[in-house]
Amino acid sequence: MIDERSPKWTSLGVCLGETIRAMRGSKRSQALCADLVGWRQATWSRMETDASKLTVAQLEKVCGLFGVSVFIAISRATCRRDERLKMQTVLQKTE
Repeated sequence: MIDERSPKWTSLGVCLGETIRAMRGSKRSQALCADLVGWRQATWSRMETDASKLTVAQLEKVCGLFGVSVFIAISRATCRRDERLKMQTVLQKTE
C-alpha cells in the first residue's frame, strides 16, 4: 500500500478529488455523503476540490461508502492523472 506521506500518494491528490466527485455522481449531494461518513459538508467539498488532502483512513471511508476498493479509487485517479499529463503534452506540442 502507498504510504500517505510518499510523493506517489501526494501526486495523486489532484486526481483523487475528481475521482471521488465522479463516484458520488449528480444524484447524491455532498451533504448527504458527508453525513453518511460523519463529516461536515464543507470537509467533503474541500476533499472533492482538492483543497485538502485525504489521508488513507479518509479514503477508506469514502471508498466504503461507494462500495469501491481503495485500489480501484487509486487506479481511477492514476488514469485521470495520466490522461491529464498526456493532454498537457499534446497542448505543449501545438504551441
